[in-house]
This record gives sequence, structure tokens and C-alpha cells, in this order.
Amino acid sequence: MTWKKSFHQDLVLFFFIFLLACSDVLSRPVQSSDYPDTNFSRLLAFNMGAPAGLFGNDDDSGPLSALEFAQSVRKQHIEEFEAAREAYIKARHDYDWFAAEKAGRKARLMAEDNNEPFNLGLADTLLGTALVQQSRFSEAEPILVRAQETLQKEKGTKDIYTLWASARLAEIRLKQGRLAESLKMGEKLPDRATGKASKSELIAALQDARYWPAQAALQLGRFDKAEAIIELILEDTKNDKHKLVLRERAKAFQLASDFYKGINQGELAISNARDSLKLRRKSDPRSGFEVQGMISLANKLQTFGRGDEAESIIKEAVRLARQSKSSDQLTLGRALLLQAIQKVKNNKSGDSDKDLSKALDIFRAANAREELVVASRQLARFRANQGNSKQAISLYREALDNIDYMFAATRGLVEASRQYFLDIYIPYYHEAVRYLLSLENKNAGKEYGRLALEAVSRTQSRIFTELLRQSLAGRETNDPSFRKLLDKRETSQRRFDGFQERLLRLPSDKNDPMLSRRINAIAEGLKNGAEKSQKTLAQLNQRLWSEYPRYMELTEPRPVTVKALQNKHLQDDETLLGYYLQPNQVVIFVIAKNQFLVRAVTHDENEISSRIKRVRRAMNFESLLDPSDLYRLYQLLLEPVADNLPQKGKLITVGDGPLHALPLEMLVTEWTKKDQDNFRSIKKHRSDFYANLKYTADRWNFSYMPSFAAFVALREAGKRLPTYKENMVSFADPVFDMGSTAQMQAGKTRSDILIRLEETANEARQIAGIIGGDSDLFIRDAAQEFRAKAIDHGEARYLHFATHGLLGGQFLQVKTEMGQTTSVDTNMQSRLNSDTQPALVLSLSGDMRGEDGFLTLSDVIADLKTDAELVVLSACNTAGEGGEPGGGEGFTGMTRAFMYAGASGLYVSHWSVESNATLDLMLEAFKRLKENMTPVEALAEARAVIRRTPGRGNPVFWAPFVYLGK
Repeated sequence: MTWKKSFHQDLVLFFFIFLLACSDVLSRPVQSSDYPDTNFSRLLAFNMGAPAGLFGNDDDSGPLSALEFAQSVRKQHIEEFEAAREAYIKARHDYDWFAAEKAGRKARLMAEDNNEPFNLGLADTLLGTALVQQSRFSEAEPILVRAQETLQKEKGTKDIYTLWASARLAEIRLKQGRLAESLKMGEKLPDRATGKASKSELIAALQDARYWPAQAALQLGRFDKAEAIIELILEDTKNDKHKLVLRERAKAFQLASDFYKGINQGELAISNARDSLKLRRKSDPRSGFEVQGMISLANKLQTFGRGDEAESIIKEAVRLARQSKSSDQLTLGRALLLQAIQKVKNNKSGDSDKDLSKALDIFRAANAREELVVASRQLARFRANQGNSKQAISLYREALDNIDYMFAATRGLVEASRQYFLDIYIPYYHEAVRYLLSLENKNAGKEYGRLALEAVSRTQSRIFTELLRQSLAGRETNDPSFRKLLDKRETSQRRFDGFQERLLRLPSDKNDPMLSRRINAIAEGLKNGAEKSQKTLAQLNQRLWSEYPRYMELTEPRPVTVKALQNKHLQDDETLLGYYLQPNQVVIFVIAKNQFLVRAVTHDENEISSRIKRVRRAMNFESLLDPSDLYRLYQLLLEPVADNLPQKGKLITVGDGPLHALPLEMLVTEWTKKDQDNFRSIKKHRSDFYANLKYTADRWNFSYMPSFAAFVALREAGKRLPTYKENMVSFADPVFDMGSTAQMQAGKTRSDILIRLEETANEARQIAGIIGGDSDLFIRDAAQEFRAKAIDHGEARYLHFATHGLLGGQFLQVKTEMGQTTSVDTNMQSRLNSDTQPALVLSLSGDMRGEDGFLTLSDVIADLKTDAELVVLSACNTAGEGGEPGGGEGFTGMTRAFMYAGASGLYVSHWSVESNATLDLMLEAFKRLKENMTPVEALAEARAVIRRTPGRGNPVFWAPFVYLGK
């Protein structure tokens, strides 16, 4: 009888393996309905005995019937599923995640064969959690996504198991730097948990789901949101002493510690970290959970200058992490990273190499990007000190690549959060650039300067550049060929994920060589399928980069390279002039078709910024313009490379920080003793003394771009040649008196800022007369916001807005004075608060059709679409405010909105413009545009005419407008 049973087992096993080999198992999950013997074979795979009576009873009374067999197998599967759950719970209690993984796999297979959706979802959650705790995030995510969908369908969003799966997904996305996704998961959480569990378990599950979005909120500077969640968790856990609840309370104190670190409250940060550690030791002593608390406390002590206290805690954390059965490599990596940092602080950097290398390997395996960034930077410093520049550069680049990925993953969040994120990581970019420039100084011509430019390109106007890419990519996504290619990539990605998942679900059996060989054969087939899918994915990605680069730049941003600029984007008569400001030096890049040059010029700390501020005050008539400031700025910004710039050549300028607030045309190229003596006698702005000075405008024609990447994006977009319905559409001389009787009686007729601009109507009419053809002029009550928002592609060659331009603070002031309030516009691409945006003021009376009369940045982004060759913002401050050096958004006014909307170029102003001078400047420029001059050439000649006009020699009259575009 023993021989008979063994023979039948081998026969059934062979039949199962044969079916697997001949089926489409490589392309879809195995279903028990497809393979009746699958159940039995899986019992064998987990060393479970066959149901009694399968091969005949010992008394040879005959085998089980098919129905009896199915019932027997189902019963055994249920029993084994429950046993696997119990084994999982024990392993989880012991923090033995290897054992938990094995139990989760067993539960998954038993649930799959019985085809019970809830048990399938629960088993996926068990397995996914075990993988998360081992930092195997990429493997865990598709399993947990399926678990969440199944459990939500079976039990709803409030169920404890749905929350469990959601929490693990939020954790994965946080740890992989996908902060926006993690944060948004918190917005969908219920206010309480339900399900078949104790009250304490329900409380703990909800707090666990809240924890990870709160961490994401802290990393994005959303302190108000994080604080509210912290208070909620602490309130919900204050009266429950259950172990699970104590864990969540401990995590809440760590959140509070991170919160106080974020607002630079050191003592409170350390105190809350200590409270967290006490609770961790109470709930889970000598575990990975305790180690995490130790790491948090040591980090706070290091941050706030108490490294001596941190040192012993770090040593103990490393020791415990190495001994722990938790198999949580990410926790060990964090402990090693802290230990390495502490060794460097103790001048023992030689001992830190091994710790850093091990930590970096762990972070790479887990794809834990935040930690990857820190560890890469630390090891890059170490390699730089060793003189190993090749490895140092590679490590710095790895850090920046991961920051770029994390920033791209914040798309869709409010701009303030995205800027907060950039502010945290901008020092990493600056450090890499400084290192590369130091190598360039020692080894000129060995590519270090080119690598420095790549790194600088990553720092420039990130949000603005992304908006521009988004606009340009939108045109690509309407292409049917693009959609077809993208669908193919998504299909290949799903196929690849499917192979990977099925590999994860294969059982293992080292005790049965025959079964093990068969399973290994199946695994080999799955691996081959995965490799083929991966190759197909790579080929499709290459096609997307080749045929639809703007879409790919949006989803996978790359740095700008000198090679691409020279070979693809710059024309023969163009020179790209880029700036990068540091506290004590300005770095100048000059790139032409056959030239690349880097110059670093030393200056006093903040000298450039302070001189530009003085110039700006003079432009607003707050003081008399001192040409010595303009000459010194010339010495710093242009003189070092002047001999390398073509005379009267086209200079495309990419500034940095406060340089975005300065028209380079107004810099003075000579400042003789005679000039200085004459200046002392000047008493007023209108003195003709200024007209006779020598300016950079006499030597070069400047156009401006917010970033190297924006320049590349626009050049890749190519030139559009639409057929325009009108030569010009203009909005001029709007009515600022609000029309309703109630408003007028309340004294809210207009803001004091909004003085009528009567001459702008004349400007619109005269320009229309110059260019000829058909034009639509919307003047006075007709200058309505709804009409501007309706502008569409191909409507006008020129768009002209002659009205007040308000910066964000001015907009808020005007709205307050007028008694208006606004809400956040959730549809805008940049997600700015609408009260703090720049805006153009249109008519505040007449048939407004529900609009408020303020055409904001978000309005233009959301509604206006144009192919205009030129948008003229003939208003004040439309170029925006200059930011801080390195990392600022540059042209932050309406410029960014109209470029997003599709404008090829813009005339924008840097300060409050004098009306009559502006009128004359625009008329002169349009006369030359009519003669087919480029917008840059037309504006340059118009400036020269105004400057020669008596009383207008001061740059305040002729220099406010610049051209921004391709």
C-alpha cells in the first residue's frame, strides 16, 4: 500500500507539472478550475498530507468520490489558511519577518485555491506587510494594491484590513520618496475603523494609516496638516494601554519630534523623541521598533549639537539592529548612516567608509530614496577627500538623480509644498556644483565645467520649467500615435509586473528534490518572460524619448547637457549666457556652437543682491540711480566674458535669483572719472546725463529664459505656423469702478492702487493701426476677464494687455481694499492660493459673467490657450520678483502663465512703467515688428529711440521691458 500511494503521488505530481509546462501559466495566474489537481500539488508543496482516502482506504473499500475529495481538500485548505494566519501572527510578534513571509505565502496559496476574495485580500496584506518590513518595497507594492482593491470591495474603506493594506501602501510610497501619493492617501481615510476586531485593534489600525501621510506632510512643509494629525492620534490613543495602541502612540510622539525639528524647536524635538523611545521599549523591547526610536532620538541629538549624547545611543542601535530577527535592513541602514555621520563629526572619517558603503547598498536595494540621497552625499564627500573624483562625481549624481525623482513625484501638490521640498535639497545641488567647479579650476577643459552646468540646470526654475514641459507635452499627448505607443508601454509594464508577481507566488520545497526541480523549471520560464518584457519596455522607452521627448522630460526629467545645447538647440549666431550665484562668487557659463567657457568671479558676500536692490529702488523713484552700481554689476557679470561674446550678437540669458530682476541692457560698460564728477551734480531722474553713458545695450541684444531646461523645451517644441484669425487681440483701459449701486454706496468703488490708464486705449488703437489687418480691441467695459480666458489657439498673432499688473502681495491688498474674498482654485496647474498670485486687472464692471475681473496666473494656466508669436504685457511688474540665488523660480509673474499657455515670446516689465514712455516704446517696437524684425531686435531699437528722447535718458524710462522667449 505504501508503494501504491507513492506511485500515485508521483503520477499526480507529474500530471500537474506537465499541465503547468503546457499551459499559459507564464501569462496569467493559475486557476484551480483550470487544473483540478492544483490543490493536491500545492498541499504537497507545503509538505501537507493528502486528504485521507484519496487513494483508497486501508481496507481497500475504494477511493473518495470527486465531491468528497473536493470537500476534503477545501476543508484542509481552510484549516491550513487559519494555521498560516496564526503562524503569521506569532512571527509578527517575534519580528521574524522571514517566517512571516513564509506564512503569508502559504495563506495566499490556500486562499487562492478556495477562491475566497476576502481571504485572498487578507493573505495579500499579510504577505505584502512581511515584504515591506524587509524593505522589499517593489515586490510588496503590486500585492498590496491588489489587497486594498479586494478588501475595499469586500468590506469597504473603513474596515480594519482595508486600512491595514492602505497604511502599508502609504508607507511604501513615503519611503520611496513618493510624497504626494502618500499625502493624498491620508485625505481618503475615514474617521473611525470598523470590522471584526477588538476596540484597541481598531484604534491602532486607524492611527497606523494616519501616521504615514502625516510624515509626508512634514517632509513637504505642511506643518499645520501634520500637527492636526498628531493631535488626533495622541487624543485617540491616550486612554488605551493595549500593546498595539502603545505602538501607535509611540509613533505619534516621533511625529511630534519631527514636527518640532522642522520648526527648529530643539528641546521639544528631543523631549518627544525620548517619550517615543520609552513607549517603544515598553511595547516592543529589544526589537527593530525600539531601534527605530533610538535612531530618531540620536538624529535629533545630532541635529541640535548634542552629538556626545547621540554617540552611545547610535552604537547600541547598530548592535541591536544587527541582532534583531526583524530582518528590517532599512532600519540597520539608517543606524549605520547615523554612525558614519557621527564618526565624521568625531574626526574619525576613515572608519565611516565601511558603514556608509553598507548603508548605501541597503538603501539601493530598498529604493529608499530619501536615505539614498543622504548616504550618497556623505560617501561622495568621503571619496572627494580621498581624491577619488570619479566615484565622488558618480555618487553626487546619484544623489541628484534621486532628488529629481522625488521632486517629480510631488507634482500636483500646492506650490508652497513643492518649493519647501526644493529648499531642503537645494544645498545638495550647490555642493555638487562647488565640487565640480573646484575640479574645473584645477583641471580646465576636462569636462568638469560641463558637468557643473548639468547640475546647475537642475536647480533653475524647477516648477516653472515643469509647467512649461507640461504644456508642451500636452500637445504631444493628443497625437494618436503617442497614445498607441504609451498603451504598448503600459501593456509591457503590466506583463513584466505579472511575471514578477508570479515568481513571488511560487512555493519552495527543499525536502523534495523532484518537486524542487519542477518548481525551478517554472521559475526559469517566468524569469525568461520577465527579461523579454524588460527588453521590450526599454525599446519602447527609447522610442518615447526619441519621438516624444517633451512628455518624457516631464515624467523622467534629465539634466541639460552642453553637447545637446551645441549640437541640437543653439543656432550659429546665438550664444547662451548662464549664471550661477554663490555667496562669494558668480559663475558664468558661455555656450555657443563651437565654444564652451566657464568663469568664476569673486565678489563680496551678497554684493550682487544688494546692488540690484539699490537699482530697483531707484527704478521705483525711491532714490537716485547711481551708475556706479550699474558699472560694478557689469564688471561682475559681463566684463569677465565680454571678449568671448560676439558684438551685436544674440545673447540668450539664463539668470539666477536676483539676476532675474535686472535687465542686463542697462549695465554701464564705462565709468570714467569725468562721468563720476558729472554725476555729482545730478539732482533728478530725468537728467540727460544718463543718455550719454555707455550701456551694454549698445553692444549686445539680450533675450531671457528662466532656465536652461526651459530653453531646451521650447526649442524642441519647434516653430508653429498657425493661420491667425486676427493680427492682434488687445485688452486696454479697463474700467476699475465697480458698477453695482450697493458697492458704490459702501465706498468700494476701486482700490487706491487702481488708477485709470486712459492712454492705454490709445496705445491699443495705434498699434492696431501700425500692424494693419483685422484686430479685436476690447476697451473699457469690453475688457472682460471671461473674454480673455476664452482665447484659443490660432486666434491672434499678437496678444496685448495694457493694464495694471499686480504682484502677489499687491493682489491681496487690492482684494482686501475692495472687500472681495477669493477661494483656492483647485483646477489650476500650479495650485497656488488665488489670493497670493500675480494678476492682470481687467474690467471690474459691465457684463462680467460671474468673473471677478482679475486675470490671475492660475486663470491663464487653466483656461487660456494661444499660439501667439508675441504676448505684450504692457503693465507694471509683469516679469515678477527676483528670487534668492540658486533655486528661485526666476520669472515668477504672469510670464510663466503665458508661456505655459503657449506663447512663443513675451514683452514683460521689471518695474512700474511711466505711461507715455511705455506708449512710445511699444509703438516704436511694433513699427519694427511690422518690418519683420525679430521681437528682440525690434525692442532693442525701440529702446534706443526712447533713450535719445530728451528727458528719457535714464534707464527707468527705456529699460523696464525685456523679451523672454525662444
